[in-house]
Amino acid sequence: MNPKWPIFIPSKGRADRPLTARALDKIGVPYRIVVQPEQERDYRAARLRGELLLLPKGLDGLVPTRNWIWNFAEAEGRERFWTFDDNITGLFRLNRNLKTPVGDGSTIRACEDFTERFENAIIS
Repeated sequence: MNPKWPIFIPSKGRADRPLTARALDKIGVPYRIVVQPEQERDYRAARLRGELLLLPKGLDGLVPTRNWIWNFAEAEGRERFWTFDDNITGLFRLNRNLKTPVGDGSTIRACEDFTERFENAIIS
């Protein structure tokens, strides 16, 4: 099971160590990695499964990048979306002090289902 909402990973200078992208590749969850145009070659060389989105030239910084992602998602008609940091080594479920690696996107989907129970959840 995969998430309903698109996942975006803003990344800069980590093509040699794309932790979050590799973690999502491992469990088969689709994502988009958002990078500076001058780093396109490096990220393509990393051979990630996710879609590569290039920021407009001159756009720099995490806040402007996150705002660009928001606008991009809205332009696609997305009501909700994910942004993950680019330094996540894996997704885990914690239950009774047992940390279990997640094997697919069902945990993310469960978070989405929980969020959709509420009308006033702006950020979840």
